[in-house]
Amino acid sequence: MNHKKIALGTVALIGIFVAVALLMTSTVPMKAHDVSLIKKTIKITMDEFSFTVDGVKGGAVNLKVGDTVTLIFENKGKVLHDAHFGTDADLKGRFFKKNIVAPFDMLVLEANERAQLTFTPTDPGTFELACFQPAHYEAGMKVVFNVTK
Repeated sequence: MNHKKIALGTVALIGIFVAVALLMTSTVPMKAHDVSLIKKTIKITMDEFSFTVDGVKGGAVNLKVGDTVTLIFENKGKVLHDAHFGTDADLKGRFFKKNIVAPFDMLVLEANERAQLTFTPTDPGTFELACFQPAHYEAGMKVVFNVTK
């Protein structure tokens, strides 16, 4: 008889612990597919007349609205490079007419310098990262950023 009482008491105690554990975990707010929790780090290497994105020369960057993105830039070239983000390139003025990461305007890196920029895209669309040093953009020093919902 005593063994049955102990066994029933143990089962009841385990049941109480399980119920409390379930109750505690069910009160924690869970957000399925919460894009604000997505974090990406992308390495962008600059060299003469090209960007390399995570090891792919001229590779595109695909993001979603709400992604938190850190871009790590490294100028491995021998000359100064810059990075602008936007659309509608103005090659006479050497800038984009529409800047997508305002108030950030541009990043300028001397040879062998590094920098990083963290941002969260808020609008879908196709944008560019470009170097507007003379003849660099025209030679193809640009990367497409595709931002989807």
